[in-house]
Amino acid sequence: MEPLDSSDVDVGHLIAALEAEAAFERALLPPEPWWSSLLDDKQSFAESIHRKLLRGAHWPLSAVVDARKPGHGTRPVAVMSPDVRVLYRAIASALVPEAERPDRSMEGYAEFVLMPIRAAFDLDTGLRPLDDAKYSHILVTDVTAFFQYIDHELLREELDLAAKDIILVDALIGLLGDMQGRSFGIPQRSSPSDWIADAYAARIERWAVREGFDVWRYSDDFRIGCLSYPEALRAIETLSRATRDCGLTLNEQKTATPSFRTYFRRTADAALDDVAAEVDLSDVEAIVSSEYPSGDDDQALDDAKNTIDLVLDPEGGDGSAAEDAWDLRELAPEQHAAIRRALRTLTRNGDSSAMSKLDPLLKYQPALTHSIVAYVEAIARDGEHVKPFFDAAVTKVSLNEWQRAWVAYGLRACAIPLNRRSVSTQWLLSQLTTRPDSLPAAEAAVTLSTAGLVSFRTLENLLHSVNADFTPWYLYAIANLRLLGAASAQQVAAIRQGSSIAKSILREVS
Repeated sequence: MEPLDSSDVDVGHLIAALEAEAAFERALLPPEPWWSSLLDDKQSFAESIHRKLLRGAHWPLSAVVDARKPGHGTRPVAVMSPDVRVLYRAIASALVPEAERPDRSMEGYAEFVLMPIRAAFDLDTGLRPLDDAKYSHILVTDVTAFFQYIDHELLREELDLAAKDIILVDALIGLLGDMQGRSFGIPQRSSPSDWIADAYAARIERWAVREGFDVWRYSDDFRIGCLSYPEALRAIETLSRATRDCGLTLNEQKTATPSFRTYFRRTADAALDDVAAEVDLSDVEAIVSSEYPSGDDDQALDDAKNTIDLVLDPEGGDGSAAEDAWDLRELAPEQHAAIRRALRTLTRNGDSSAMSKLDPLLKYQPALTHSIVAYVEAIARDGEHVKPFFDAAVTKVSLNEWQRAWVAYGLRACAIPLNRRSVSTQWLLSQLTTRPDSLPAAEAAVTLSTAGLVSFRTLENLLHSVNADFTPWYLYAIANLRLLGAASAQQVAAIRQGSSIAKSILREVS
């Protein structure tokens, strides 16, 4: 990245970006333990980033963790070192003012799903015959690996068309090139990426609008209202051309053209046997919004418990299981989503109803790992004994790297007792020795350090060999050893002088 001297990315803006990034919850990755140390030293940390900007710096290539998706797919999530994350947010914040940022809330998605129904009747509320809808079909689709294949030069072109600051645009493209190590792709599960990617997706949307379609978009998800089935097929062809023009492709597995009646039924979860059925759109809005509950009312809790009761352990050998039980090996997408919502509700309420189903959920639905660990953490706070879950997780389940990182974090978050002979300790140590340059190893280092079960020498050696993205965890682990008296002040002081991030994380313990 070339030198950057801009009043829009000065020390004050970098401090604001640091504070915002520290407060941002990365739902697919465990909470990072070291942000508070950086916040305590935010002035000097921001100044160190600013000095690199003024001189020009090559920012580190971002490590990637593959989060599991339902089925057999994965979602690449960039870890990104804290200085890169702060800089990325600062530049993106300067380029995309708050008023221009897309709504990425669950409520925003519910609104997106509802819009074709509203538009079909040209009003928001009122009792109307379903056959009065002006659309015969709704095209439902999204873009395959959208964030992974955003072309940097096309992105630059879109930002230039939006009259964004040329110097900041070039700085963004330079930073992305360093982070990605190539000329395409931006990090997933990042607020700045959502803001930046929206300009890119708008290019596809414009193409469809120019062709005369009614289009709604949420990030790279599209809905198009169609007056006939042939028009729905033409809409697919139009979006296919538009995505190809951007170096992307439509997701064939998620592209469908349900009739309006089917789309309505799926959206509102309503039975529509009567061809002359009448619907009240205000009721539909209430139903759709309830799919994304934010409260903790008794009905939501009862629904969550009922959902968990439907879960069938394929190896449980329970011959008395209900006929409508859900086999975890063959969950439909809506069933997976329902279990995820149920876990979220039970977590919010600290309810232990799902404890007996956690082992099979982890084994057969690995995409739920982060939700499961968050749930176990909430239960552990209420005094529930959760050690058996972790014992089973580290001995009986095949876990990918992303899952291992969550388990290593969960052992710490749930304060599972560790000693040198425990199964969990041996598993954590194996993460360090098998692949130290990884997120599971970084999380394991912190967890082991809280119990003094890893040496300063081991951490120091690993600190010098791992990707810059993982160094904050190892530094934090060294800080833990110092607090336990397992590392001397001189040893920590020597590490502290090695980098700006070491100065911040080890500032209070050296």
